[in-house]
Formats: sequence, C-alpha cells, structure tokens
Amino acid sequence: MISLDPALDAMNSWLHGRRDAMAADLARLIQAPSVRGPDRGAPVAGIAQALDVARELSERAGLRYRQIEDWVGYADLGEGSETVGVLLHLDVVPAGEGWTHPPFSGALVDGEVWGRGAQDDKGPVISVLHAAEAVARSGAPFQRRLRVIFGTDEESGVWTDIARYLECEPAPTLGFVPDGCFPITSGEKGVLNVDLVAPANRDAPARGITVTSLWAGERANIVPGSARAVLRSTASPESLAEALAHRADAYNSTHAKAAIGARVEREGVVVTAAGQIAHGSDPAGGHSALLDLVDFLDAEDLTENGPGQMVRFLSSRVGFDLCGERLGLFARHSFVGCTTVNIGVVSTGLDGACRAEANIRIPVGRTISDMVSGLERATGAHNRATGHGLRVDHVGAGHEPLYIEPDSELVRALSRAFEASTGQPADLKAIGGTTFAKAMPNMVAFGPGMEGDPGCAHQVDERTSVAVLVRNALIYASAIRELCCVR
Repeated sequence: MISLDPALDAMNSWLHGRRDAMAADLARLIQAPSVRGPDRGAPVAGIAQALDVARELSERAGLRYRQIEDWVGYADLGEGSETVGVLLHLDVVPAGEGWTHPPFSGALVDGEVWGRGAQDDKGPVISVLHAAEAVARSGAPFQRRLRVIFGTDEESGVWTDIARYLECEPAPTLGFVPDGCFPITSGEKGVLNVDLVAPANRDAPARGITVTSLWAGERANIVPGSARAVLRSTASPESLAEALAHRADAYNSTHAKAAIGARVEREGVVVTAAGQIAHGSDPAGGHSALLDLVDFLDAEDLTENGPGQMVRFLSSRVGFDLCGERLGLFARHSFVGCTTVNIGVVSTGLDGACRAEANIRIPVGRTISDMVSGLERATGAHNRATGHGLRVDHVGAGHEPLYIEPDSELVRALSRAFEASTGQPADLKAIGGTTFAKAMPNMVAFGPGMEGDPGCAHQVDERTSVAVLVRNALIYASAIRELCCVR
C-alpha cells in the first residue's frame, strides 16, 4: 500500500499487529459447523454456535450486538440517523470428503487458515469486525451508524434470514456485501429457476421410436455434463442401436464437441451424450450434453408422450440459443450483458411426465415477471403449433437484477476507499451470478476476492491466508470510514 493518509497508515499498522488475533478468531468461527440442512426452519446447533462467536467478537470490538431468534444477528457502531450496512453470512455449504485438514478445525498451516467458510464467508466476517474496531480506535467521528449484519441462510438462495430481519428492522441506507470480488460488483443479472412439464400423454399413438425416459443434469444452475434417453421401437433393440450408433458417428463428426453414443442395455436402447460442465450463469463456458441429445433425437419419428414432447420442445424452442432467442426471452444491457438460459435438469417421473428445470439469468431492464410471461407465451405457441400440452409448472425463488449507477454515492465512496487502501484503480464489474447484495436495496458486492487470489470457496480444502485477512481488513476499514465518518 502507498498512502499519504496518516489515519489510514495508522489503521494499517494496527491491523498488521492483529494478525495472530485474526487467525485465532477465524479458527473459532470455522469450528462452528454452521451448515443448514434441508429443513432450514429447524434449530441448528452450529448456526447458534456461530452466532454466539459473532456476538462475542462483536462486543470485544466495541459493537453493540443484538439478535433475531436464531436467524440473524447484527452489531452497531457509532450513531446517526442513517445506517451503513455490511451484510455477511455465517452459514456454510456442507464440507464434503477428502480434506487435507479437518474442515471444521480452523487449522493454521503455513500462514493459512483452513476450513469450510474460510473464504465464504467467515474470513470476511473477521476482516470486517477488525476493520470496524480499527476505525473506532482512529477516533474519526461517525455521521452514520455502522451495522454489521450476520445472516445464516445465504447458501440456500432463499434468504429467510434477511426476510426475518426486514420484518423487524429497516433496511440500511446503503452498504456492501463482502461476498464477491474486488474492486466493486455494481451489476448483477437477476436469477430465476422455472420448471417446465410435459404431461405423460400415455394415449399418444406409437410412432417409429418411443422415448421412454429422458434424463440430464443434477442442478438447474449447472450446465449438464451428461444426458441419456431410453428408447424402444418395433425394430429389435440390436438393429435400432446399430442404426442410431451409425447416425451418432455422423452427428459427432459434424457437431463440434458432441459425443453421442448408442447401445443396448437391460432397460432398452440407451442413447447417451457427454458434455462439459459449467456454471449456469455462463452456459457458453461449457457444453450442454442435453442440447446435443435432444437435437440428435429430434431427427427421429418420435411418439409424442411426455419425454417425446420435451425433446421436441427443447430442440425447437431452446436449441443452441443460449440467450433465449427462440423462447422470446432475449434482452441485453450494456453493462451486465444479455439473458442466458440453461436447462440444467431433465427427469422423467414414474407417471411418465417429463420435467425440465430452467435456470434463467436476467439482464437489467427485464424482470422475473417478464421471463415467466415469456415462457408461458413460448409454451403456448408451441402447444398450438404441435398439439402438445407443455406448461410452466413451478416458479422457484428468484432475485431481480441489480445495478447501482457509477456516479452513486455508494460506488464513489467505495472507489475512493479501494484506491486509497490498495493503490489500484477501482474498476466496476458485472456478473451473471448472484450475491447477497440483492437481499437489500442499495448494496453492492465488495470483495473479499482479488485477482490472483486462489479461489476455493465451496471446494475441498477451502482456506485463506492471514495476509489476505489483513489486506481485506484495511480495505474494509477504509470503506467504513468513507461511508460512516466525518473526515
């Protein structure tokens, strides 16, 4: 850091002297196994333990702590009619297997603290609390109250914690979320999961080939890396498989990245496709096995049962247009980019109905309602043209797009803070993903990751270096001072 600001230099020196304390505090927080299970309303011992640690660390730093049941805690510093919120979360994703050091140990090894949540989002909790204490020690008078909010239901994407908070407390005037990347993420696409269903239609007249089941993917927001269909026909399984395998060879040779195969298995003739997994916010970064499979099958004379209808719909109305053009969902924003559509999961039920789960990323200027209405129009038009019965069956929890203007007070203040504490320009970023910044108005994601940092959130062997904790604490101290204090 290059600084000519004596107060910032003093905070930097104090924070560097707190390296050991930051490592120890993070270890204590990691040792609370704060994983919410599928029954998110049930009390969770690890969540309560993490809130207890957050309370103790907040009070030690001089903040006034309060809590709303076991859903959310919050801690205040300073006074003022307006509030600057720093929104964090204590819940973590499940640890999984194969860790080098136990995932809830908080082990300090070679200057790094290991454990689930070290990056997402317990490390930032520690940096922010030490940053708040550094600002308080600097003596800068507050013109706005600082409120550090500790959520416990971020990873579900439902955010019941923040809904409960907003039932009891007003939203902060403005603020930031240390759960993204530096410098400043001022634009985020909206996100929506929608289920489409093709009814079983068991009475559909048999055609040349019947798709008895169609399967792909595991999560709506992941590009499916594999897909399979089970087929039957009046021909023998061996002759059908041979014909399809021959056509698959030709298809693979003319379609980049396609890997279609056909073989006889106990359940029938199985056609498989292999692709490349990617996050659903960037479907072009992978290659959908499902889209290859339905495009391949669409050339056949298919019975119009549930899976057959789904093949026809996905091939004709989705195809390889990853931005929703054929669905009528395409839109573009100059900063955040265009709509994306990922069909992440397809499954066939015991009743014969076929379900597809679509993950849609929504640019600024369009809404969740726009996307749902567009899908309903697209399925309606398809049904009128084909006689099919597809429908929009379920609209899951979603979040509207986020965009904060570059000349807003929030962005300008965070830009000054980042540049003063790092000596680097505060470029603005837009993402297709979602952060906790959407949970409250007038917030942006601000760190904790920096270009060049090893990103291992949600992965086995998640960890963060003590040097990063200190670096981020200084950036957050600079931001708190810019937003809260008279200078």
